[in-house]
Amino acid sequence: MINKLRKKASSLSWKICKGLKPSIEQKLYKESMQRFRKKMMDPEFEWEKYAKEINPYFKQFGYKFSSLESEYYAACTGVKSDLYLPIALYEKLIYPYLNPAQWRVAYCDKNMFPRLFNIKEAQEHIDIRIPEYVTYCDNGRYYLPEDSLCTREESIESILQLKEDVIIKPTIDSWHGRGVVKVSANELTREHLEELFKKYGNNFTVQKVIIQHPYLAAFNPTSVNTIRITTYQDFNGNVKVLYASQRFGGKGKVYDNADDPKGSGGFCPIQPDGTVKREVHRYRNLQTTPLDESVPGIIPCYDKVVAAVKFLHTRFPQFGIIGWDMTVTPDGHPLVIEYNFAPGLGTGQLAHGPMFSKEDLDEIMEHIIKKGKLKYVSKIEATFSDKKQNSAFF
Repeated sequence: MINKLRKKASSLSWKICKGLKPSIEQKLYKESMQRFRKKMMDPEFEWEKYAKEINPYFKQFGYKFSSLESEYYAACTGVKSDLYLPIALYEKLIYPYLNPAQWRVAYCDKNMFPRLFNIKEAQEHIDIRIPEYVTYCDNGRYYLPEDSLCTREESIESILQLKEDVIIKPTIDSWHGRGVVKVSANELTREHLEELFKKYGNNFTVQKVIIQHPYLAAFNPTSVNTIRITTYQDFNGNVKVLYASQRFGGKGKVYDNADDPKGSGGFCPIQPDGTVKREVHRYRNLQTTPLDESVPGIIPCYDKVVAAVKFLHTRFPQFGIIGWDMTVTPDGHPLVIEYNFAPGLGTGQLAHGPMFSKEDLDEIMEHIIKKGKLKYVSKIEATFSDKKQNSAFF
């Protein structure tokens, strides 16, 4: 009897609440405001005067977003526009539509990296290098380079024989430099490696330290200072560079995480000809600082870097948008450090301007609004059931 009453009360409660559930548009608006203020915005920015203004571009599609985000980006870049993407719209609708979740999951293991990017047939016309792997563990199985299966002991021995500094990092759920550690040669004892292997578990990789071009090392000598490039493959298959930024770490840091608003690292916009704008941006900091005069103002072999990422994007027709972390070797070869099938907005819209041109954004919004049905999911997920087929591309 008690269970029946509970069931009836639960059903009645659900019926009462059903009519009060917020719409997708209301959820997106609320989340966008909260996430933007927490993740992107300088706490000193006077956001209240923009909060109630509605962005006219997205309003035409039925989405009422505050102009706060576009006004803040404009204050950072000097480029005033209604085309800046609200953070929740991008994370909940746009990139999940361009990059279907089922495909993203399949490529999340960074141990796939040497298998995907060791493209020998491309070497004649596209210059591509990848980090040099010492050993890696993939789902509890140990490998030497070229997918040569080995024992745990052989994996440890390969590192000991190297007698060089190495980088060890997780290959699942890794982002923002999480878990990346540089181990110096004098620390490489069998006991220490056993501890590290136990700590990193079943999915990690050990690489030789990347030696970058001296021009890039000038930004910060202790970190590999990555060229962050975001590419977009439109619905006709054309690959475009949306924007590129030069990231660099803070003093003494191994990785170039620029998320600390008060840190000594940051990122500078790279212009299409490879020159670096001499202004350092940081998250949650409206003010820029001048780039040190000792740092060169041009990215070496930038044309080769752009050619490499455009070619690599064509290898992944499932994805509309990809973020690339690149560097350049001392002898001038582009080297792919990492790929990201869920690239963020930060280093782009904070330093350059709107992510997409009006032509591209119009096309994307038309596909999402007119050809796709959104099923809202909590967290940063969204699934689509397309009227024609389950794909963003036709």
